[in-house]
Amino acid sequence: MNEEFVTFQRFSNMAEALELLAILKDNSIAYSFEDNSPSNFHVTFIRNEFENDFRVKLKPSDFEKADLLLQQIYAEQINAV
Repeated sequence: MNEEFVTFQRFSNMAEALELLAILKDNSIAYSFEDNSPSNFHVTFIRNEFENDFRVKLKPSDFEKADLLLQQIYAEQINAV
């Protein structure tokens, strides 16, 4: 059975989304990335970063593996402080 990618995490900041993508790639976890942000053009010429919608999608069978990986990384970061 071929699983479809579903949203694992959403971000309003592209750099944070790219950081997660790098972690997933380094650990051979397949992912999909979607930029559902509104167009860069805004009538008022003001762009609110909170309007951004970057989605990192995984196969449901990889959710637990990714969660455990992120918990491990966060624990290492906390211990390094």
